[in-house]
Amino acid sequence: MLPRLFFFIICIVGSPLFSQLHEAYNAPVDIPLLLSGTFGELRNNHFHAGIDIKTQGKEGLPIKTVTKGYVSRIKISTSGYGKAIYINHPDGNTSVYAHLKKYSPKITAYIRKNQYQKQRFEIELFPEPNELLVTTNEIIGYTGNSGNSYGPHLHFELRETASQKPFNPLEKHYKVKDTQPPQITKLIGYPVGDNAVINASQRPTQLIFNRVNDSIYKANDVHAFGTIGFGISLFDRQDFSYNKNGIYQIDAELNGKRIHHISFDSFSFSDSKYINSLIDYRYLTHHRERIQQLFTHPNNKLDFIKETNNGAIQVYDSVQLAYQIKVSDIAGNNRYLLIPVKGKKQKIEIPKFPNPRGKIIKNDRDYLFELEKAQVYFPKGSVLEPTPIHIRFTKDSLIIKNNKGYLVQPMTVKMNVDELLPGVFLGVQNNNNSLNFVTDNIENNQFKTKTKVLGVYAIGRDTISPTIKALENYDKRWLSDYRSLRFRIKDDQTGIKSYKGQINGEWVLFEFDKKNHEIVFFFNDYHKLVGTKHMLDLSVIDNVGNTTKQQIHFFRKE
Repeated sequence: MLPRLFFFIICIVGSPLFSQLHEAYNAPVDIPLLLSGTFGELRNNHFHAGIDIKTQGKEGLPIKTVTKGYVSRIKISTSGYGKAIYINHPDGNTSVYAHLKKYSPKITAYIRKNQYQKQRFEIELFPEPNELLVTTNEIIGYTGNSGNSYGPHLHFELRETASQKPFNPLEKHYKVKDTQPPQITKLIGYPVGDNAVINASQRPTQLIFNRVNDSIYKANDVHAFGTIGFGISLFDRQDFSYNKNGIYQIDAELNGKRIHHISFDSFSFSDSKYINSLIDYRYLTHHRERIQQLFTHPNNKLDFIKETNNGAIQVYDSVQLAYQIKVSDIAGNNRYLLIPVKGKKQKIEIPKFPNPRGKIIKNDRDYLFELEKAQVYFPKGSVLEPTPIHIRFTKDSLIIKNNKGYLVQPMTVKMNVDELLPGVFLGVQNNNNSLNFVTDNIENNQFKTKTKVLGVYAIGRDTISPTIKALENYDKRWLSDYRSLRFRIKDDQTGIKSYKGQINGEWVLFEFDKKNHEIVFFFNDYHKLVGTKHMLDLSVIDNVGNTTKQQIHFFRKE
């Protein structure tokens, strides 16, 4: 009979939820590694730099160091990674933990000292190597939902310390249970060349495919002529998780020879500016679905893509070609899509989309457009390929549009200000036809901003001050049993620029939860209350300078 402890260990290791770990690194959380996001996943304007670990819908689970090292960076932001911590390790790697609810007591003490010195909630710190040493499995914080996070989880990264290039944590250090091959949900054929045609169409064409067996799909015959390419919609799932995550690897072969290969092992953060070149951006804007194209433009600078002829294929009349797509996850599960291509000159029944209006912007030079009351400047490299951009100035709006919808480098937009009234700002029109704040920066009677956002720009005016609302009635009350003071601050037009809290005339820290429009002060962070009667002053300023103030008197004895 096995001893109980030995039997228990066998049961746990044999469990399908057990995540096998590389001997060098431990898991950052003491729960099964179920993922809601994978490395390299295509996100809005960026590649996902880590893995998102599900935290059972909870906040407050302990986060532990994967191995020993020292805290090299701490960043607290109301957007992005929210509360994040970076730890350098002796092996030359850095681990990153983001969207925390809070930090461990010793790290919190270090942060609070600096926040009070700088009188700022949002802060970025770079401790010296000997300031915040950590051991393996030391608790450094607790899982949360801070920053640009839309549900409790832990965003976890591994990077090369010297280059700060993130790499896939699932390659060597962690294994997540996965017996499911990736899914291909849509196949699109693209006539790339000027005279190319697919199934009598010169427009991107959805192609039909059917299941052969559990891992192979086969498309109906594709009749084509000229230079063409393919694109697919796809996702991957791991066992015990229903999230549709990104894939690890795609290979495309033509007659048995590989012509396109992409593998999400590692990338540079600067690569993200090219992410929209991997997808059919027009399709995304119209259908809210990403089609990953298996061909790229010659100016694409992504090193992790390996291609022959940029992934496109040349189809001649009367030839027969075998095109194969292989999609793989990091666990080695594969999905195949076989596409028979038959070369055929054919009558065009569906012509190309009409040429969009606008000036053709090329990759190799600068462009400056001087309009009646505005200027638009595109630096060299703003686009990957010649792109028509429609630019005009109406009575009160600057229109900058094209049907592809993205820039690689930001343009500079300037717009004249006729009258310097309080509260004026430059905005860009949203789907509700109201203006999202862009800038209130004025130089020589012109608004000026750098942006990649194409759209309709106009001058707006905001004269309404922000609102402050206490979540409980604190005024003229005893608060000795209260742990915190909470307020909701909002500005519906241009947004909150800054806020400030003072108790008895001294600055105090209010944490800001931007998603919920809440600020909170914790009494245990502040130990300067003298006496019993105290005064809290709050002020909130929006992005054009409108200010709201509130004063509360309360009683508390420490």
